[in-house]
Amino acid sequence: MSENVPGDSPAASAFGDVQAECLRVQPVIHVARTIGELGGDPQRVLAEAGIPAGLFANPDNSIPLQALGDLLERCVAVTRCQHFGLRVGAGAGGNPHGLLGDVMERCADVGTAIAHFHQYFHLLDRSALLTRTVGGASASIGYALTESTGPGADQISDAAAAIGMGLLRRLCGAQWKPQAVLLPRQRPRDVRPYEEVFACTPQFAAERVAPGERTNSSLPGAVDRNRGWRRNASSHAGILPARTRTTLMSRSERSSP
Repeated sequence: MSENVPGDSPAASAFGDVQAECLRVQPVIHVARTIGELGGDPQRVLAEAGIPAGLFANPDNSIPLQALGDLLERCVAVTRCQHFGLRVGAGAGGNPHGLLGDVMERCADVGTAIAHFHQYFHLLDRSALLTRTVGGASASIGYALTESTGPGADQISDAAAAIGMGLLRRLCGAQWKPQAVLLPRQRPRDVRPYEEVFACTPQFAAERVAPGERTNSSLPGAVDRNRGWRRNASSHAGILPARTRTTLMSRSERSSP
């Protein structure tokens, strides 16, 4: 039985069943644990935010963007951790993208995997747009909130960038590093948590934001027939205010023939 969350938007009961302005909870399913790790009371924080206690028990449940933003803002206030969203995103271990993540890991190369992620991102998140740009030896992916001025927008963007960083490292290898990370938030007083997550100093108050990709690198265990799955989709990035975007960029490293 689905539970309702703030905003009268019902939680999803199956993969891909996500309503407008909502997203699956799986990437942030460990938010209660993170609150506890930082000395907060998860049950109290969730209750004060009006979030049902069982919402995060099912990774296919969904939550409205505004409700997630409100929750993350409360988490910052309670834990006094200004980079709470970054910490939640960095803690999204394993496969936070469910069935789509499984498909990506079976693709023949990283470019194909990211193309799939771009094409089917709406099955995970209908509160933002995923952008994908490939040009010459460089590539970037970006996360653009449809409501960039809502509560917790900076925390959500931080979390999305950290989740993207984890995704690219699962696809490219644990030692992968982005060429650049662009975040829309203002520069925080302490940038060290960001440097630890992204292995570089992000550009803050940037016009774009996301994680990078090596477009032609092979994936371990992938089969050649998956190479034909690649599909291109328009990013719609141009219609959004520049400040709403979060981006990760890297130079592509081609595999040897």
